[in-house]
Amino acid sequence: MIKREIEQLYKIDEKKLNFFYKRVKNQFSSHSQEEITARFLLNNSIGNSIKYLTFFLKKYEEKLKKGKTLTHLAFEWIRAQEIRLSYKKYLVRTNYPENDNDLPVDDCIFKFFLDYDEYLRFNLFNENIKEHDVSLLYHHFFTNFIESSEELEKLESKYVNYSPTLFLGNKKISTRINTLRTGLSSIIKADYTDVLKSRREQNTIKKELFSKKNNKRLLACEFNGSLLERLIKSYCIAKTEILEKEIEKAVAQFLTGYFKFGSFYELKEFESLMKESLIRDIHSGLTEKYKRIYRKETLLEDLDSQLKHIREKGAMKKLDGLAWKNDLQPVLTAWLLKFLKKIICN
Repeated sequence: MIKREIEQLYKIDEKKLNFFYKRVKNQFSSHSQEEITARFLLNNSIGNSIKYLTFFLKKYEEKLKKGKTLTHLAFEWIRAQEIRLSYKKYLVRTNYPENDNDLPVDDCIFKFFLDYDEYLRFNLFNENIKEHDVSLLYHHFFTNFIESSEELEKLESKYVNYSPTLFLGNKKISTRINTLRTGLSSIIKADYTDVLKSRREQNTIKKELFSKKNNKRLLACEFNGSLLERLIKSYCIAKTEILEKEIEKAVAQFLTGYFKFGSFYELKEFESLMKESLIRDIHSGLTEKYKRIYRKETLLEDLDSQLKHIREKGAMKKLDGLAWKNDLQPVLTAWLLKFLKKIICN
């Protein structure tokens, strides 16, 4: 039952894999089965060294059940990648209590590895396989980091202490949970750490996007003289006549960026910003020749004088955005037309 469930849940295309294995075998027919299997695994993005894989496969060949070959072991190594993909997807959806490093390990072991452990022991390995060999196998089945043969021997000696094989008389005591934890704890913890890191990055991105949206809203409430800047630049360079309607349109764009229908404003809230923005956009459109003639300070004084009667009329009023736009548009248009006539004379 478990065999059928595991093979259906974590499917591998054995027919296709057999085809690729035979192709490698035919290509390297003079090599040992260990090396052929190692090359086959490398072709399936497992391992990074023929030497290491060959060494690893030789250690496990003698632990295989009668009738099983290194090809079966290689196929299970490929199936293990499907299992890792599944449990990593599961980790992405989970929310464990903070600072609890053991809960993700135990959760994943019970959900993904207990049945697989039973499946492997029954279908692939002989009964007298040592627990430290099983832990070491899981370490390599489910990690992307591949050690050298020297490091493999050091790791094996460490697992001998961490995953002892215990007997009560002649009967082997089951220590499967400890075996799985020994082989998989560091890997699952590292994977969950990556998940947490990814979540933090996503939260940062969301905050940045939220901030950008807020900034866009703020920008939408600024005076926008981009069209006015382009008109003046064209006027200064090509001396092309600008129609009054074009100036009116540019001034309307400038004011609409700030004033909103249904919102109410006092003159003191926006006067300084409006003058500075208008002078900045006008000055930006001037060529260097005219920038030397018409300094920002001079333009600002002239504009301030033009707005004097608006100031006297509406200093204490709180008007709707549309009302301010209707009041200011003809005043600013007239001032700009007068300014453009000065430029053409120079």
